[in-house]
Amino acid sequence: MSEAEELGVSDVMRERESITFDMNTKCWSFNRTHSLSFFTLVRDFVVQDQGEGSGEVNVSFDLKTGTPLYYMIEGRFLRIGLKCKVIWKRSISINPISIMTYEQLDHGPLAWVIGLIHESPVGPVEMKMPLVKEGDAYRISHLQIDSPEGAEFSITMNKVRS
Repeated sequence: MSEAEELGVSDVMRERESITFDMNTKCWSFNRTHSLSFFTLVRDFVVQDQGEGSGEVNVSFDLKTGTPLYYMIEGRFLRIGLKCKVIWKRSISINPISIMTYEQLDHGPLAWVIGLIHESPVGPVEMKMPLVKEGDAYRISHLQIDSPEGAEFSITMNKVRS
């Protein structure tokens, strides 16, 4: 008996010629416990340097050997094989501060809140950083980021002296 038959999804599998999914839908797993998106699944196969770049990478998981890959069908994880080509692009964006307000942080101190909005290919990324005065300097209280799923970025801060 196949795993699809054991899980009761063999009829569903026979009816499908292919699997269609969204890059950000968490329907994949390596252990049947923690779900992840296809974006997360393939990002470690992409060249990991700090600059802009683009390319193609082949991603494959064998159905019988090696690291198991599971796909959720009808609410159950089924081990599958995968062979695909991923075309990727990484870009760098330098965004100036576009918003500056003076607000009270929860029930705490007043703070300057600086923010920016970046229009990424997957949707807007909005970031806010409250700055709290400590002596002659300012400290970033916390960082609030609202972004579409699948957007990844890093923040580089340069120290400026006047």
